[in-house]
Amino acid sequence: MDQGTQKNAAMVVETTAASHALVSEVVGIAEMLREFNIGENRQKPTSRPEPAPALKTAAMTQNMTVKRLQAKVA
Repeated sequence: MDQGTQKNAAMVVETTAASHALVSEVVGIAEMLREFNIGENRQKPTSRPEPAPALKTAAMTQNMTVKRLQAKVA
C-alpha cells in the first residue's frame, strides 16, 4: 500500500507540474494573440493580465495537496 501511495503522490506532482506548464503556455499564447490588430482604435496592452481567480485557486489547492502528500510519504 505504501508503494501505491508513493506512486499516487508522484503522479500528483507530475500532474501539477504539467498544469503549471500549461498555464504558462496559455498566458504566452494570450499575449501573442493580443498583438493582432483587430480594430483601428485597439491598443497593445502595456502589462500582463492577472490569471483568473479560479486558476489561482486551483493552483494553490494543487500545491497544498502536493505538500500534504509529500509530508505523508516522507
